[in-house]
Amino acid sequence: MAMGSTHDKVSIFFLVIILATGVIGYQMSSPALYGACVGWFFATYLISPDLDLGPKKRASVLRPFLYPYSMFFKHRGVSHHFFLGTISRIVYLLAMALLIIFCLHKMGYTSFSTTHYLNFLTNLFHGYTYSVPEYQFLTWTVIGMFLSDLVHILLDKVSSFF
Repeated sequence: MAMGSTHDKVSIFFLVIILATGVIGYQMSSPALYGACVGWFFATYLISPDLDLGPKKRASVLRPFLYPYSMFFKHRGVSHHFFLGTISRIVYLLAMALLIIFCLHKMGYTSFSTTHYLNFLTNLFHGYTYSVPEYQFLTWTVIGMFLSDLVHILLDKVSSFF
C-alpha cells in the first residue's frame, strides 16, 4: 500500500498529464480547467479515499468536521470504491454543511437556514445548464475529484500487487 506522500506525488504527476492533454488536445475552457484543478487538489489533499483513516493535519480547522467520516466508513471499504467513494464524500460534506448551517442558524449567528440551503441545492440541480460557466466549473470540479480518486485507488491496487 502506498504512503500518503507517494499518493500526493503520483496524483500531481497525473494531474499535470491530464491537464496538459485537456488544454492542448481538447482545448478545455477556463472554467472547466479551473474546476478540474480545484476538484483534483480538493480530493487529493483534503478528502482523499483515505479520509476514512481520519483527516490529516493539513485539514486544519476542518479536521473536526471531517473526522466523523472515519467513524462511518471502514478503510478500503466504500471509500475505496471509484464511484461510491467519491459520492459518499460529496454527500458527507453536503450533510456536514447542513448540520453546520442548522447549528449556526439555531444559535442566531446567521439568517441562512437549512431550508434556504436545501432550496439552494435544489435550484442548483434543477437549473443545471452545462453552457453556463459556473456549471462547467462545478461539473469539472466533480470530474477532477473522481479522477483524483481513481489515481489513488489504482495506485493502492498496483502497490498492493507488488
